[in-house]
Amino acid sequence: RNVVLDETSDLNAFRQWADVIHNNNSNSNTISNSDDDNNKPPLAILQISHPGRQSPISCTNPLNITPVAPTSALQTRLALPGILGAICAYLFIAPARALSTEELPAIVNQYATAARLAQQSGWDGIEIHAAHGYLLSQFLSPASNRRTDEYGGTRDNRRRLLRQVVMAVREATSPDFVVGVKINTKDRSTEGIEREDECLELIRNLSDMKQLDFI
Repeated sequence: RNVVLDETSDLNAFRQWADVIHNNNSNSNTISNSDDDNNKPPLAILQISHPGRQSPISCTNPLNITPVAPTSALQTRLALPGILGAICAYLFIAPARALSTEELPAIVNQYATAARLAQQSGWDGIEIHAAHGYLLSQFLSPASNRRTDEYGGTRDNRRRLLRQVVMAVREATSPDFVVGVKINTKDRSTEGIEREDECLELIRNLSDMKQLDFI
C-alpha cells in the first residue's frame, strides 16, 4: 500500500524497509557466483509520487481534503476506461480543484524532501513517478493540463514542473544517490504517433538535463 515520507514520518521504519531489500540476496540457498557484481546487495530504490486527481474518496474525505490537479474537474474530470470505470470514478474519486501557480513550489519541495529523507534512511535512490495518470503525468498530458500559465499549453511548459522536481531532488541529495524518472508513452486520452513523438522528445529533454541515472 502507499505510504507517506515527510518530516513527520518514522525514518526507522523506512530504514528497516531498505535493510530488508539490501539483505534480500543473503539467503543461504542462493547459488554462489564468482562474479562479484552478482554478490552485491540489491539497490533499494523508492518510488515517490503524488496522485493528484487520482485520490480516492477513502483517503480525501476523512481528512476533508479536495484532490488537486493541473486543471479543475469542471474542465477535465478523471475518466476511467469503460462504463464501469466511469461509474467507479464518479462514485469513488472526488472532483479535483486546479492548483494555483503559487502552490507548485510546495509540491516540488515535497518531492525533494521525500528524496532527502529516503537517503537519510538508507535508500540508494528514488524513482520519480511521472506516468500512469499521477500528478506529474497529469501536467505532461494535454488531455488533463488545460492551464494557461507557464505550466500549461506548450510541451515545454507542461514539462516545467517535472524538470523542477528533478532539479530539486538532485540538489537535495548527494551525487551518488540514484535518481530516475518513470514515464509512459501513451495515456488513454491522447494516444497515437503525435503522443509517442512527444514522449521521445521528453526523454531527450530529460537526458539533456544530465541529472538522471535512468529513465
